[in-house]
Amino acid sequence: MEFVNSAQAAAIIGVSDQTFLNWIKKGRVDGVLRVGRVWLIPRSSLDNIEPPKQGRPRKKKVETLPPPESKNGRSQEENGR
Repeated sequence: MEFVNSAQAAAIIGVSDQTFLNWIKKGRVDGVLRVGRVWLIPRSSLDNIEPPKQGRPRKKKVETLPPPESKNGRSQEENGR
Protein backbone atom coordinates (compact mmCIF):
# COMPACT_ATOMS: atom_id res chain seq x y z
CA MET A 1 0.00 0.00 0.00
CA GLU A 2 1.40 3.37 -1.05
CA PHE A 3 1.05 6.36 1.28
CA VAL A 4 1.34 10.10 0.68
CA ASN A 5 1.53 12.90 3.24
CA SER A 6 -1.22 15.47 3.69
CA ALA A 7 0.50 18.15 1.58
CA GLN A 8 0.96 15.75 -1.33
CA ALA A 9 -2.63 14.54 -1.05
CA ALA A 10 -3.91 18.13 -1.02
CA ALA A 11 -1.92 18.89 -4.18
CA ILE A 12 -3.29 15.77 -5.91
CA ILE A 13 -6.89 16.72 -5.13
CA GLY A 14 -6.36 20.44 -5.78
CA VAL A 15 -7.12 21.97 -2.38
CA SER A 16 -4.99 23.79 0.20
CA ASP A 17 -3.07 21.91 2.88
CA GLN A 18 -5.27 23.40 5.60
CA THR A 19 -8.48 22.38 3.85
CA PHE A 20 -7.24 18.82 3.55
CA LEU A 21 -6.23 18.76 7.24
CA ASN A 22 -9.73 19.99 8.14
CA TRP A 23 -11.20 17.13 6.07
CA ILE A 24 -9.01 14.64 7.98
CA LYS A 25 -10.18 16.00 11.33
CA LYS A 26 -13.84 15.86 10.21
CA GLY A 27 -13.45 12.25 9.07
CA ARG A 28 -13.93 12.80 5.33
CA VAL A 29 -10.75 10.87 4.50
CA ASP A 30 -10.61 7.10 5.15
CA GLY A 31 -7.60 5.07 6.28
CA VAL A 32 -5.56 7.97 7.63
CA LEU A 33 -2.60 7.21 9.91
CA ARG A 34 -0.81 9.67 12.15
CA VAL A 35 2.89 9.02 12.64
CA GLY A 36 4.32 11.65 14.97
CA ARG A 37 3.39 14.99 13.45
CA VAL A 38 2.78 13.62 9.94
CA TRP A 39 -0.52 12.41 8.51
CA LEU A 40 -0.17 9.49 6.09
CA ILE A 41 -3.00 8.91 3.64
CA PRO A 42 -3.37 5.76 1.53
CA ARG A 43 -3.22 6.73 -2.13
CA SER A 44 -6.25 4.51 -2.82
CA SER A 45 -8.43 6.56 -0.46
CA LEU A 46 -7.86 9.71 -2.57
CA ASP A 47 -10.00 8.17 -5.33
CA ASN A 48 -13.06 8.38 -3.04
CA ILE A 49 -12.68 12.10 -2.32
CA GLU A 50 -14.71 14.40 -4.54
CA PRO A 51 -13.00 17.70 -5.33
CA PRO A 52 -14.95 20.77 -4.18
CA LYS A 53 -17.00 22.89 -6.55
CA GLN A 54 -15.24 26.02 -7.71
CA GLY A 55 -16.66 29.50 -7.29
CA ARG A 56 -19.47 31.06 -5.37
CA PRO A 57 -22.90 29.40 -5.44
CA ARG A 58 -25.51 31.16 -7.55
CA LYS A 59 -28.34 33.03 -5.89
CA LYS A 60 -31.82 31.68 -6.39
CA LYS A 61 -34.02 33.84 -8.57
CA VAL A 62 -36.95 35.45 -6.79
CA GLU A 63 -40.19 36.00 -8.65
CA THR A 64 -41.26 39.63 -8.81
CA LEU A 65 -44.82 40.56 -8.04
CA PRO A 66 -46.87 42.80 -10.35
CA PRO A 67 -47.25 46.40 -9.18
CA PRO A 68 -50.14 46.94 -6.75
CA GLU A 69 -53.40 48.34 -8.07
CA SER A 70 -54.77 51.62 -6.80
CA LYS A 71 -58.33 52.22 -5.58
CA ASN A 72 -59.60 52.96 -9.10
CA GLY A 73 -58.43 49.55 -10.36
CA ARG A 74 -55.49 50.82 -12.35
CA SER A 75 -51.85 50.25 -11.53
CA GLN A 76 -49.70 53.16 -10.41
CA GLU A 77 -47.84 53.05 -13.72
CA GLU A 78 -51.11 53.51 -15.64
CA ASN A 79 -52.04 56.45 -13.40
CA GLY A 80 -48.86 58.24 -14.46
CA ARG A 81 -47.10 58.08 -11.14
